[in-house]
Amino acid sequence: MRAYIPVWFTRPLSGEEVRLARSSGIEPIVHPLISIQFEPVSAILERTSQLPEADALLFTSRNAVDAFLACRVMRSEWLKEKTVYAVGERTALRLSEAGFDPQYPSERQDGTAVAKMISSDMPDGGVLWHFCAKDKRPEAKEILKETGVEYHSITTYSTILLGNAGIPEEPFDAIVFYSPSAVKAFIQNGITLDADIMVVSIGNTTAQALKDAGIEKITVAPKPSTASLVEVIHQLQF
Repeated sequence: MRAYIPVWFTRPLSGEEVRLARSSGIEPIVHPLISIQFEPVSAILERTSQLPEADALLFTSRNAVDAFLACRVMRSEWLKEKTVYAVGERTALRLSEAGFDPQYPSERQDGTAVAKMISSDMPDGGVLWHFCAKDKRPEAKEILKETGVEYHSITTYSTILLGNAGIPEEPFDAIVFYSPSAVKAFIQNGITLDADIMVVSIGNTTAQALKDAGIEKITVAPKPSTASLVEVIHQLQF
């Protein structure tokens, strides 16, 4: 392996994530394909005021947690005692930092796995509030409704596809995708990759979106985190 590997990350990285990548011999090229637009706190609170009281809460992204925590600035003890479920270690960590004790599947970290966990925990007729993106995946909703859980979604943010993102000016040897939305933006921008570029996905759902787009050679991180992605890239042969 060379002294460093230039890798295109299709979403912004934190300072800690950049340091982690560089310590593993990866030079991150941060060139986002999407942006996030949060819903106003007033709109989120208005939506929840129209719902039956929740027995449990579900968060399927860190962005949804951040939107929820913005609401708690106005209502400091809001939903404090509720059972909380999460998809992914990154989302769970953010909830833990905020004082919650999130439950999440450790083996398969996606909407299907967490929905099965919730359906086994909650009684028939239990009310679940799902804090999510406008363009959320349907699996959790479908599974929970089939098992008798009263499911309600609360849109907390939207994913905006960047129409003129293009390709980074710097050369890169691998590209990392964090979501199906980034894959969609990639395709809509008409970007093509050289045959020797490694494609890395944060999870199976994003990998399936890549396959649907005609990209077959994909390396999937075992866990949905930047740390896991960095480890996978470090092990690839360039």
